[in-house]
Amino acid sequence: MDDELINAYLETNYVVFVNESEVVIKIGEQLPKTLMDLLSNIESKSWAFITAWNPSSQLTTDEINLQQNSQLFDEMSINYLILEGIGKSKDGNWSEASYFVVGISRSEASEVGKKYRQNAILYGEPEPELMLLYDP
Repeated sequence: MDDELINAYLETNYVVFVNESEVVIKIGEQLPKTLMDLLSNIESKSWAFITAWNPSSQLTTDEINLQQNSQLFDEMSINYLILEGIGKSKDGNWSEASYFVVGISRSEASEVGKKYRQNAILYGEPEPELMLLYDP
């Protein structure tokens, strides 16, 4: 994983769909009030923004990406509140369907990200931070 890829992750807009609205999470900024209120209402401070798309940042077919993301959703929805989301590059050249997972611990979020061979995930308690899962 090189600096260019890490910078792309840092500049990504992490969009969460809440009540038909798009709420954007940005690294280096406070978690939006809508999501802070959601966390407060269910008495949680931790969350992760995770996808199963394009493992190891290698382009994969939509069919495989959808299948893997569906499996991720099925696993996470057993124990957590899940909201759909999408990670969008700053320049709009790529996007990945993702999930905002409420109440997940740092260690479990890391394990899930590694299971789906993600280079990084977004994690917060509550403020967002990029969690690199593999050494750059």
